[in-house]
Amino acid sequence: MGTVMLLDSRYAQLDQTMEQVFDFLALELKDKSVLLKPNLLWPSEPEQGLNTHPKVIQAAVNCCLKRGAAKVMVGDNAGQIMYGNSKQAFYGSGIGEVLGEYYVNLGIDLEPIHLKSLGRDVYISKLIRQADVVINLPKFKTHKLTGLTGAVKNTFGYLAGGQKARMHMIARSHQKFGEVLAEIHSIRKPDAAIMDAILGMQGNGASSPDLRYIGKLIASRDPVSLDAVQAEMMNMDPRGIIHLVEAEKLGLGTMAYSCTTKVVPLEGFLKAPGYADPAQLRETVTSEGLERDAAKMIPSVDKSKCTQCGACVAQCPVGYITMEQYPEIGCGECAGCHACQEICRSGAMYLG
Repeated sequence: MGTVMLLDSRYAQLDQTMEQVFDFLALELKDKSVLLKPNLLWPSEPEQGLNTHPKVIQAAVNCCLKRGAAKVMVGDNAGQIMYGNSKQAFYGSGIGEVLGEYYVNLGIDLEPIHLKSLGRDVYISKLIRQADVVINLPKFKTHKLTGLTGAVKNTFGYLAGGQKARMHMIARSHQKFGEVLAEIHSIRKPDAAIMDAILGMQGNGASSPDLRYIGKLIASRDPVSLDAVQAEMMNMDPRGIIHLVEAEKLGLGTMAYSCTTKVVPLEGFLKAPGYADPAQLRETVTSEGLERDAAKMIPSVDKSKCTQCGACVAQCPVGYITMEQYPEIGCGECAGCHACQEICRSGAMYLG
């Protein structure tokens, strides 16, 4: 049975409440490298509730340092319009301004990981598996495709660049997409998850303007238990969330949990469209427009800016870029990771 902490908190009192969370989690951090993985969608004000709040991340960083962590890193691969521009999203969300020294780029130095659920490789930063400790910092949000964005789904951000868009196109059914989310989480199951449920999102997430003040932090070393608590607070049956069912099958956690306080459903909470009536779920999870376009974006070279350093060639995990006098595009199939654009310091590599 997974144990979950449900704790009253406010952004103004996070120093105190985050200490309680870390005491509860009892992670061994002394002399360890720690990677914090927030939910980073795109640049937005913290008051919009799209991303993990900067104060939550900062409080977690402080707790790691206080417990003797040798190195603390903060990174994510941003979603949708920011594919390949995670640093811009990081600094455009009020996070980089206070935590810039801890930023790491999870869009470069990639390694292939084979997904059995799809029969193909995906590419993630080597840092994700090299870090001694990974702490997941999801946001309390609904999601129009999966019902909710929580601890399990937040690790979808392990995938660099436009691979997330590609997964939407390949794993076209709700069942298959749930299997993919669970398997990606298993690539490197975080050691703990701390959810920013102080200001939550309801309705048509994961970018809905319908916000809900909840005033909670939710924490657990069991991601499935944490997400089960979140689902019940949203008036949803956790067993109706496919990726939680699949994560439980993989042994990543359990929906049978114990909680430090009683879980009370939020009255009048607006569920994601379709999840108010599961019979209305669309047959596919393929998003039209934005993700489809992002999946098609391929790198191009502005030779007037190129310094011929070869970093893009070295970073390409599939050999799609080769080096002649300038980088040459189009050898094989692009992985959609956009590592070349992330690594290019001269701005010569762009996506088109």
